[in-house]
Amino acid sequence: VQYIVEVTGTPTGDLETLLVSELGPGGEEAFVTGAEQLREEGRRAGQARLLIKLLDLRFGAVAYGYAGRVHAADEAQVDQWAERVLDAADIDEVFEAD
Repeated sequence: VQYIVEVTGTPTGDLETLLVSELGPGGEEAFVTGAEQLREEGRRAGQARLLIKLLDLRFGAVAYGYAGRVHAADEAQVDQWAERVLDAADIDEVFEAD
C-alpha cells in the first residue's frame, strides 16, 4: 500500500475504496496497516526534526554527522537525546554515552 501511494500519488481515499472493492475485508486490512505504517514513519521523522531544531537552538548549527544519527535512530534513542538537551553543556554531551 505504501509503495502504491508513494509511486502513483493515488489519494489514500481512492486507494482504500479500490482495495476494499477488489479484495474485500482483506483490502481494508492492508490499507489500514499501510496507513498506520506511514503515520508512524511521519511521527518518527517529526520527532527527529524537533530534536535537531532543539539542538540547533541550544548549541548552534548541527553537524551533518549528528543530524544523520538522529534521523537513523529509533524512537527511544531520540527521546533519550532530547532529554539530555536540557542539561548538556555542549552538543557532544548529548550524544557522548552512545
